[in-house]
Amino acid sequence: MSDAVRPDVNGIIHRVIAEKLRFPVVIALCRIRVGGLPLDDLTIRTVAAAFSKQPNHVAELADWVASLVRPTPDARPLYICESVSCCARGAKELHDALLPELEAMGCPRSVRRVHCLDQCEYGPSVDLDGRIYVGGEECIRRDERPWRSEPFVHGEE
Repeated sequence: MSDAVRPDVNGIIHRVIAEKLRFPVVIALCRIRVGGLPLDDLTIRTVAAAFSKQPNHVAELADWVASLVRPTPDARPLYICESVSCCARGAKELHDALLPELEAMGCPRSVRRVHCLDQCEYGPSVDLDGRIYVGGEECIRRDERPWRSEPFVHGEE
């Protein structure tokens, strides 16, 4: 089965590359998920090689993407940062690319736009249960600071 998966995954990767997206890894993983393809080891290695990323970073991103649609009874909203710093680092491009992918995946979480996720040097950023996707590095950072329980919310979507 793995040989059958590779052409579909490669096709998605090539389309994402052709679109010249600023945050291609997370978008490719979302589209692979929408395509019903597994986010397995072969897929992780294929995506990592295509975008010159470490497989462990892509695996963590793949788990984050899978968590977007995993049903949980106490699911918190997905927080999307709109701070000045994140906006200067491409937040609008990330949000414009990511929101349609979330809808296509059937993400059951509400989306809340926030003023700051305190990841300014790494942004733009999106928080999912304390696991923050940071677009500057296209990786996941954990926000485990005890004093920070909720992002600074300024509106909802």
